[in-house]
Amino acid sequence: MSLNPSVELLDEGPDDVETVVISWLRPLLPNGQIANGRLPDDPLPFIGVNHLTGEECVEESYVDELVSVHVLADRGLGNSGNLACASLMSGVHRRMLLLARYLEPVMVDGRPADIEYVDVHMRPRWEPYGDEQILRKLARYRVGLAYAKLS
Repeated sequence: MSLNPSVELLDEGPDDVETVVISWLRPLLPNGQIANGRLPDDPLPFIGVNHLTGEECVEESYVDELVSVHVLADRGLGNSGNLACASLMSGVHRRMLLLARYLEPVMVDGRPADIEYVDVHMRPRWEPYGDEQILRKLARYRVGLAYAKLS
């Protein structure tokens, strides 16, 4: 479905926080096992990014978003699965800390997203997944995004 092109819209707004975080984390798993949702047959390991909640200040043109980042691994690998999950989450967390410290440019739709800040809301921890064959580590981050010019 497309919008009626004759309707006036604001020409700026926030980038989608899931898209920004997925773009930032994609180099960790370049074969594509990173998304905002996972199908049962998708390969492991997998990084999931989900927007939880947020606030928007129209007057100051920014959003404050809370995202969860999940690392999933195969429990059937035994201790290797635990190590793989913990190691990948360590890389995910350190990559998010790099973004938090230096606010590196993250490309979205061919232009850099305007990231104001990244804070750790919840450090990585083990969480049940709901499928006994899958291990999960979970972390949460607050991401501040300024409005950007939208085409």
